[in-house]
Amino acid sequence: MIGTPDRFIIDKDVLPIFIVKKTTPVEIVSFEGTGFLIGQGLLVSCWHCVASSLLPDQAYAAVVEFVRGRYEAVYLSNIEQDSNGTDLATANIARASTLHLTIPDRDVAYGTNVWSFGYPLTDRKRSQDRGVQFLLNGRYVEGYIMRSFYYEHQTYGQTPSYELDMPTPAGLSGAPLVKTGSKEVVGVIYGSNDVATIEQEASINSESGKREPEIQRIISFGLAHYTETLKNLKGAATKGLPLQQYLRS
Repeated sequence: MIGTPDRFIIDKDVLPIFIVKKTTPVEIVSFEGTGFLIGQGLLVSCWHCVASSLLPDQAYAAVVEFVRGRYEAVYLSNIEQDSNGTDLATANIARASTLHLTIPDRDVAYGTNVWSFGYPLTDRKRSQDRGVQFLLNGRYVEGYIMRSFYYEHQTYGQTPSYELDMPTPAGLSGAPLVKTGSKEVVGVIYGSNDVATIEQEASINSESGKREPEIQRIISFGLAHYTETLKNLKGAATKGLPLQQYLRS
């Protein structure tokens, strides 16, 4: 691997997460985000991707390509929010990692090159004969870490984060942030930091007397959970152990 990852290898370890109806065949209800395999039978994602309340006939599932162009839904079990209270989650899944991703012992510095892969902007369409269909748009993104800081999250408060020089559109949440040239997952994508800059201040037009509004430009940077947060992630699927310790046990 890993300077230019093979798409068909990434597809086996980085998976789209759906809410499905437990029918035969499985009926997909909604797309929720991205998750990734690490270790044997363990999937990591963001908690907000798997936190919705489900109806009795529904479940969370990852969609896996088992033959080129043919997919199956694999149910997630033991889904839990990180017991540390962060926006991360673990689940068990009947799949093992093929990329053999690891978690480093320490965080990474500003300017470190990183990449990610996930399923942002997944399309949904309705057809008369097949109901609702979802068209997966796996996307590879890369950039570098601009800084580490505490992002003031409206739900989770001060969240240790990496700010990234690359887009992280909706649906990419839960994707691994991987250090380029390695198999080290240094964080998990969870959102965007939208920063407003003033292009033109509000003023009064001297000729018309009309008020000219302030003009702002929005700059969007990606956000990922910090390495230490990922290392300490734990739940039933990790047998109560911090993730890094669980993977080494």
